[in-house]
Amino acid sequence: MISHILLADDGSENARLGGELLSQLRFPPGTEIDVLQVLNPRDLHGSSGKQLAAVQELQKLWEKPDLVEKGWQVIPHVEIGHPAEKIAALASQKKSELIVLGAQGKRAALQVLLGGVAQQVVEYTDQPVLVVRRRPDGLKKILFATDGSIHSERALDFLAELPLPQGIEVHLIHALPPIPPEVVVESWTTSPDVLMPLPPMMADVTTLQAEEEAHGKNLLEKAVQRLAKQPFTLETHLVTGDAGSEILEFVTQNQVDLVVSGSRGLSPVKSWLLGSVSRKLVHYASCSVLLVK
Repeated sequence: MISHILLADDGSENARLGGELLSQLRFPPGTEIDVLQVLNPRDLHGSSGKQLAAVQELQKLWEKPDLVEKGWQVIPHVEIGHPAEKIAALASQKKSELIVLGAQGKRAALQVLLGGVAQQVVEYTDQPVLVVRRRPDGLKKILFATDGSIHSERALDFLAELPLPQGIEVHLIHALPPIPPEVVVESWTTSPDVLMPLPPMMADVTTLQAEEEAHGKNLLEKAVQRLAKQPFTLETHLVTGDAGSEILEFVTQNQVDLVVSGSRGLSPVKSWLLGSVSRKLVHYASCSVLLVK
């Protein structure tokens, strides 16, 4: 049961939508929502009038009637410094089970894009991260992407526990790997009345494709079984191609409101980001994205 959530709010439109999206979920009364505002040190320098304006703007962010009226406990926090660092630190301190933040923040003119902050939070925190983009129309359609990894299994478990609105559509997708160019066999001449045996290389590729397809169908079936007791409709999709590109294409063609996926985060070498699919989703998805490590 999810009971501790961190909402990063910088006053931007996407951050506001994060609060709206949360309000659509059916978390029980007493759920703790930590609302974090990170101030830039330069905003606190200068005249007392400038400081007062910054505080007054902050106070507006504390007013969360759509969350309070659900019986949730909304707790404001103020930090000064780098947003990603402060978000990660508070999430660790409060043992947050979900971090919610906008895809692009308010300080674009200062080159402090929350898009960059969102990517850093995804990379360097262990908690699930919900990156909010575009206003969901009642959160009607969700896409869950699975690749069979332990990260996908954790994301599936998290989705199963997420108190979604009733009647929502959940689409499950798995992308089969494309045939590598180096194993594509050139066509040969034949005729309708002559049956040519498959060359050894093509036979191997055909067997591999059949095995991949069977594996993909099995993954989707297991996901369906895991979510079968939830109050929403399920539909599976088996596609072939680059996973990130196929997911983004599905989102665009089907007006998906939220994508849920596992994320591997960082390798021990901190500059190496693993999970290019996660990075593509954070940067290019036209909808909100929930990444679970």
